Amino acid sequence: MKRLKIGLLCPYPPEELHQGYYALKIIENTNADFVKIGTPKSDTPYRINFKSFFLKEKIREIIRKEKIEVLHIQYIPPFFGSRYLNLNLLRVYSLRIPIITTLHEVYLRPKKNIKNILLRFIENRIVSNSKQIIVHNYMMADFLRKKYKTKKINTIVLGHYLKKEHKRIGKNILFFGVLSPGKGVEHLIKSMSCLNDYKLKIVGSIPNDTCSSYKEKILKEFKKTNLENIEIKTKKWFTENEKEKYFNKSDIVVLPYVWGPYNSAVTHDAIENVLPAIVTRVGAIYDIIERFKLGIIVKPRNSEELAEAIQKCFREYREYKRNIRNFRKTVSWKENGNEHLVVYKNAVKR
Repeated sequence: MKRLKIGLLCPYPPEELHQGYYALKIIENTNADFVKIGTPKSDTPYRINFKSFFLKEKIREIIRKEKIEVLHIQYIPPFFGSRYLNLNLLRVYSLRIPIITTLHEVYLRPKKNIKNILLRFIENRIVSNSKQIIVHNYMMADFLRKKYKTKKINTIVLGHYLKKEHKRIGKNILFFGVLSPGKGVEHLIKSMSCLNDYKLKIVGSIPNDTCSSYKEKILKEFKKTNLENIEIKTKKWFTENEKEKYFNKSDIVVLPYVWGPYNSAVTHDAIENVLPAIVTRVGAIYDIIERFKLGIIVKPRNSEELAEAIQKCFREYREYKRNIRNFRKTVSWKENGNEHLVVYKNAVKR
């Protein structure tokens, strides 16, 4: 049976973005032929400037040359720059080919300012002009179906490998991810004053100046506390192997976010490593954790509630671990690939 030929547009490694690693897993686990279209820094056959106004023309050349049948776009606004307000991307949707878009960000309850109004407008145009839309959790999907009154929204939860589970070490807490202002790490630091017999490791990537400024704020907050049970490690980017080492030395994961229109990949790293997670009720980040009882959900900006949740998580540790094991078995990367193939076929039919 003939395999579909898919053009998959994404910043691939060595670009320091987790979406690129996700795209590689789609390719590895989906029964289709893929053409990788990446940024100038990507290790791909085709490397183009996603921020160019002539993005449409570049992609059209690749589609013709490779005889691509479906174009799959991994979308986050900064990928395509602010100079043209993503108009360069919106032009791509006029190409005569079925286009599928994975929305990594969905703005459920945005504040009414010019930036968010613009982002919602772009989201509207993408949903209207895509044959199919993919999101990574159920809350995002439900919102988009109701907001745009459409049936083309698909929930494909990030997959998981059945990694060997390590035994509980002690009371070791991990924050892992890009150290940006929306992560609320200062509230996690404050919570540790109530948790003297616990250890917190903050492992944060610093890819830009905004993150560097936030790091300085965090270090000032840390110095005020005089706490000895917190360790902070930062650098421009932590590799997949480095990430693995930190998860292997941790017992729970805490994500004290104060902003987040995305489905955090770190929650799925926790699931893959069978570690309970404590997540704030922000955006749709907490959806999978709450829905399948894989950890505890708390209010944002509340260090006392965060401390109580950490203590409760260790008291009920076995129950959360059991729930994670059961969930992880049902959501594999192979199943993720099969679900992508169904979406690709539906796009071609329509």
